[in-house]
Amino acid sequence: MDSNVFVEALKGDNEAKEILRKLYHSNFRVFINDVVFSEVMYHFIRIKVGSYWSAKKNPDRVSVAVEEFEKVVLPMLAIPDFLEVNYEVSTIAIRLSKTYGMLPNDALILATAEYYGVDTIVSFDRDFSKACKEEGVSLVSSSKEL
Repeated sequence: MDSNVFVEALKGDNEAKEILRKLYHSNFRVFINDVVFSEVMYHFIRIKVGSYWSAKKNPDRVSVAVEEFEKVVLPMLAIPDFLEVNYEVSTIAIRLSKTYGMLPNDALILATAEYYGVDTIVSFDRDFSKACKEEGVSLVSSSKEL
């Protein structure tokens, strides 16, 4: 699963919340990698603290945001299984990035799915469309598709 589903749910997006509800209350097996974890944590901090520079200049506010993250978001991220980004995943990501012009984090997410045999990515990011189709990975972008 891509981080944007979690981030949009945290921002109050009802579709993202519905996707998470369906995934977490079903027989689906849900996976994330450390890239998704990092992106969710970073965006949560940005929601709470503000811009990158605001966060850099206010470590006390970042600490408070991380405490809230630990209480509110971390339990939600403990439900999916974590898949490790290793050297092989990284080399697949380089191929995907070169082939489809994907940005590194998106390429790492798709590469993780490919390496571990995950057949579906859940994301609102249409940048995955062509790559997923050509790589044989399904892309789910709405709760109705689940």
